Amino acid sequence: MNRLGNSQSSGEDSTNGLSEENALAIFEACIQGGICTKDGAVDIELSQQEISERLEKHLTEEHKDIFRNQKDSIVEAILHSRYANLYSLLRHHVTEETYLGIVRNQILVDVQVSYAGFVVLVLGRVLLKSYVLDRN
Repeated sequence: MNRLGNSQSSGEDSTNGLSEENALAIFEACIQGGICTKDGAVDIELSQQEISERLEKHLTEEHKDIFRNQKDSIVEAILHSRYANLYSLLRHHVTEETYLGIVRNQILVDVQVSYAGFVVLVLGRVLLKSYVLDRN
């Protein structure tokens, strides 16, 4: 079993995930296409279409079929990675637009434990809302 949890070294695994070989090829194409840096930081301004086009351009023919078969889930995973750490804390409590605003504006998110359970405090949320309103 590889580090992605797949049992095969190429092609697709039994759960319709990517093999390590295909995942690495897509990651390399992301770097070459300017979708992300070598450490995996994804350009926050890219759209689904731009990511798709750049991957099509930079993937080798050998990996394009796998990409085309799973294009939506691959692109969605890349887009989600822009705020994955925040999402692990806040889940569905805020919208994608709010997540991206938090990342763009580098707003601190603080999670505190209380006797009632987890209380999620988003510091600067009022600032974010006023920032978004001021821009419109």
